[in-house]
Amino acid sequence: MWRCSLHALLALVLLSRALPAPDMYAPLLLSKLHPNLAGLLRVPAAFLEKKNVSNSRCLSRISHGLNHFLTDPTLPIILLNSGKGLNDLGDFEACGQDGSPEHYVQVSATLAALLQLTVGLCLPVECTAAALKETKPAIAAFLATMTGMKVSPDLISIQDVRETNRELNTATAGTGVFAAVVLVFLVVGVVATAADRFGLLLTSDAGGSTGKRLLQCFSLERNVKSLLRSENRIDPALEILNGVRVLSIGWVVLGHSFFFALFIPLYNLEEMLKSALEDPAMALIKGGNVSVDVFLMLSGFLAALGFCRAFARPDNRTIGKILMSYVHRYIRLLPILLLSIELTMYVQPLMYNTPGNLFMGTMAQQCKEQWPYVLLYANNFVTKMSVMCNNWSWYIFVDMQCFVVTPFVILIYVKSKRLGILAVLGICAASLAVQLDLCFHYEMNISVSKTNRTVDSDTIFYNKPYCRLLPYFMGMLLYFAYGDSKDPDHGISLFVRARQAVCSHPFLVRYPLYVLGFCTMSLVMYSFYFLDAYSDRWGTTFGAMHMVFSRPTFVLGLGMVLYPVLLGKGKILLAVLGHHVFNPLSKLTYGTYMLHLSINYVYSISQLQGMYYTGMERVTLACGVFLASYLASFLVSLAIESPVVMFLKNFVEARRPLKATISDATPAKSA
Repeated sequence: MWRCSLHALLALVLLSRALPAPDMYAPLLLSKLHPNLAGLLRVPAAFLEKKNVSNSRCLSRISHGLNHFLTDPTLPIILLNSGKGLNDLGDFEACGQDGSPEHYVQVSATLAALLQLTVGLCLPVECTAAALKETKPAIAAFLATMTGMKVSPDLISIQDVRETNRELNTATAGTGVFAAVVLVFLVVGVVATAADRFGLLLTSDAGGSTGKRLLQCFSLERNVKSLLRSENRIDPALEILNGVRVLSIGWVVLGHSFFFALFIPLYNLEEMLKSALEDPAMALIKGGNVSVDVFLMLSGFLAALGFCRAFARPDNRTIGKILMSYVHRYIRLLPILLLSIELTMYVQPLMYNTPGNLFMGTMAQQCKEQWPYVLLYANNFVTKMSVMCNNWSWYIFVDMQCFVVTPFVILIYVKSKRLGILAVLGICAASLAVQLDLCFHYEMNISVSKTNRTVDSDTIFYNKPYCRLLPYFMGMLLYFAYGDSKDPDHGISLFVRARQAVCSHPFLVRYPLYVLGFCTMSLVMYSFYFLDAYSDRWGTTFGAMHMVFSRPTFVLGLGMVLYPVLLGKGKILLAVLGHHVFNPLSKLTYGTYMLHLSINYVYSISQLQGMYYTGMERVTLACGVFLASYLASFLVSLAIESPVVMFLKNFVEARRPLKATISDATPAKSA
């Protein structure tokens, strides 16, 4: 449906302004060179605007080429090096090379918030991007006719690629500052490691001069040992969370490898969209949007664990200590978050001279405008999801916002367990009410075919904490059930009886709980496929309810599986997911999450041509990105993240009874 030549539309617009009666041979020539062009010559004249002085030179050049096509190479060059259809980038390298009087222009149109259509045009230099921008209304009307979707002229971009890339490929002062900071970390790391190897530093983390203790934080040798060391000193059953983290981050990388294909030119975009709606195997991909809710569940569990242990001492129940935990967590998350946006602003635009670099330039500009909100962990409230700086970082903001309310809920729980549980249930109920109200008010729907396309559901619903509180506090409830069941004298009787039933009746309780949990998760995952593949069988009300309840239902199923293992049962699951190999990998998941799309873009944006979508190509890309992201996260952790963590441990005055719980309950060391 969309295999039509957009460059022909532009030629037609310009031709119609310059030539009231085009040369009789031009339509015949165009139709012979490309079958789609003859139909484009019948685009209604109402779509075209009157001739304007700003594009008169372009019009003259095009009209001359059309009227003298046997002697003027303009038309053959346009048709040879331009894209022959939507999402065809043409020949970027050949256009404008060797002093030829052409330049490469890229036209992009955004449809339905996610879908982006692109075409590369090789046009005479007289046809500047500014002159071509006057054709936006005609392009929008044409695309609306071809696709049946409303297209706003404001969402159409026309840019001179080489001119824009020359600006993007120029290093700025920010690039120099970023390089200097990274170099300082590397030099200090090398010096500290050498000093440590020669015995110039203390062998103990405690005691000694401030300078030596500071250098210890940067010792690469110490940081490697810290990454490989198991830090769980409470309960071996908690090791299963490491495996869940690693599998979840793999699920995120896989899902993003498919999802972000919508933002790169695909020759077979229709095939990709059809596969997304009708292929049962895509259920694993579409169901992957619940993987971030697994992170939130783990964050709630571990934050509750850390604060409950900290508040066991009355002197820790002060506003000062709570504020210090906020500072500790803020600093703990900041280095990799900053690294991610600095890469987007100052490094990645320098790496490419391709049509895709325009996308990276747009992202860099977004980050330059939004970085104050990023530092406040509030960008998900200020900016639309579609134009958010590194929009996958929304999770970090939501997790931090959930963390802010956690100590006050735990204080209530420590003073009265029943009141604490009621407070959590009240927050969950309020979150459900807000989500239901939003879904029905804005007519949002989980089904692609039935949702209200005029509403930005990602901004209104997807990335807001009040719509994500439920998985977080369900993780907190899981901790309450786990912790209270081990304290029969002071625990809630319901949780104590639940532990006795799970531990004493494997066939009546424990095994059915495993089966029910796995079935619940599978049902939720495949429900995304059924809602799209058989959308005519589901009402809009059901779709809205699914949008609200699918994520907490998946988290509930995961909790059913994890609960017996946390109680010391489920030896097979614990042996697999709690294997020691997952311990260091789980500590790198934060860096992997924040860096994986930057690495994905290295592959996608470096392409000079459009790409063909296949499921195997996307899976292969996901595997490569997963491995490369872990390697990058490992290097960044050694040089930047681990020194900051060690600095907090050695110098920030805050008691941490349980390391890797309060400060690390993120996609990093805990999610």
